[in-house]
Amino acid sequence: MKYQDNTVREQVVDGLKMLVSSKQCSYLYNLYGDLHFMLQNTQITIKPDGYLYSLPRQDDCFIGISSIPDKFNQFRLGTVFLRNFYTGLDYDHNQLLIGLNQGSSSAKMVGKAENPFS
Repeated sequence: MKYQDNTVREQVVDGLKMLVSSKQCSYLYNLYGDLHFMLQNTQITIKPDGYLYSLPRQDDCFIGISSIPDKFNQFRLGTVFLRNFYTGLDYDHNQLLIGLNQGSSSAKMVGKAENPFS
């Protein structure tokens, strides 16, 4: 993203590094691409308006996905990501259940994993 937008900078918020652009999110929707990743047999696609957000009375645009600085190359997909989905945590079976929020036009899921309870 830093290559697509030279105004992107790191900013520390509540002890976490976040990427922030000084451009408005509405401008960046056409500049940034969709994010694609796989969870088991399901491809998840999120459009820029599904992972970018701004705060009231601010022009900066926050990128709602951040890397976790460790050797596992993991990313934090916080509430900005989760607003596109319904999620359930099954602690007894150590599972995450995820489904598309039908009210979201910013994300899509293709494929599915088998129901572990059937």
